[in-house]
Amino acid sequence: SELFGLQRSSIGEPLGECLPAEAANAAPFTDEGSGQISFERDQTRQVYSYQVSPAASQGMQIGRVITFRDITEQKEREMLLRETTNQAQSERDGKELVTELLLASSSRHAVAETACQFLIETYEYEAAWVIWAEPEVEPIVASARGDVDQLETDVAEPLAARVIESGESETVESDENGEFAGVLRDRQVASVQATPITYERLITGVLCVASTDAPLETTAQITRQIATT
Repeated sequence: SELFGLQRSSIGEPLGECLPAEAANAAPFTDEGSGQISFERDQTRQVYSYQVSPAASQGMQIGRVITFRDITEQKEREMLLRETTNQAQSERDGKELVTELLLASSSRHAVAETACQFLIETYEYEAAWVIWAEPEVEPIVASARGDVDQLETDVAEPLAARVIESGESETVESDENGEFAGVLRDRQVASVQATPITYERLITGVLCVASTDAPLETTAQITRQIATT
């Protein structure tokens, strides 16, 4: 009763009346073997493993024994491990890509252009810019849609100027009350993240990315790593 969150004793009752309906109807408890079931309990998804074994007396099978174990925390740890592993792999892939770009080209513009396109295609940003510290040098722009001109002039460029002056990364969001929020909302963009690009402690430019959703911390970390690399 405690395992399945029942508010009553289940001793002596049919199995189908003891388990939540979702579990009782789905699990093949009539066959010997093992498996897993999951169902909602207290607004969370619980996962159980089960084992069905024969119960015998004097060489005759008289029934079955079914044992259950709550493995919800184990599954959560496995999911966290997979996410951590995927994050580490993504970070390695990002570093390797930028390293290959740097080795393949001596032009910072070619590297910046390919890196921006990589962020658009792989992490589904709406737009990516590299805005150089030298105001006379044209920015590098990659976009998944055509209406980013206002974002570039009204958000990305002034935000990059602030980052170049402060030397610190900065993120602006549409739900804030800041000077850029209105433009972000008009363009249906949730946030713009700006990360300084440095070379020998000098800021040579800023990598800006625009997202329609709040960026995952993993994706934000990878974007910062690409800018750093």
